[in-house]
Amino acid sequence: MTVTLYKRSNYSGDKYSLTKSSKDIERNSIDALKEIYVINDDDSVKEFLDKNIHLLEVLKEAHGKITDIFGNNIKELFLEHFIDPEEDFQCIYIKVITDLLVGDGLELIDKFYDKYWLNKNADIRRLVSVMV
Repeated sequence: MTVTLYKRSNYSGDKYSLTKSSKDIERNSIDALKEIYVINDDDSVKEFLDKNIHLLEVLKEAHGKITDIFGNNIKELFLEHFIDPEEDFQCIYIKVITDLLVGDGLELIDKFYDKYWLNKNADIRRLVSVMV
């Protein structure tokens, strides 16, 4: 699958001049994720996302939804690449670290799932898991 992304380079009047960005866009996207998530093994995460480029926007959007629901209770948001070799399965975990009591954190993650996450395609939810 080839994804072509464009960036705005010039504005003149009511027209935007668009220029194609190259492979740098994937690296820049990973760098953008590093600004909103803690990524301990970024090479592993990058390799997985290179194969699942459609998840980049999902991860950015999920960050906003998690922030909306958890608010100031978030201490950190981690992205981790999980591999289960016995099941031949890989996914990305979004780990929400909070200062909440366990029950309160579970209540908010349920709210996140009900309001947003369960509306996502099952294939996306298979590749990205959100936990508190």
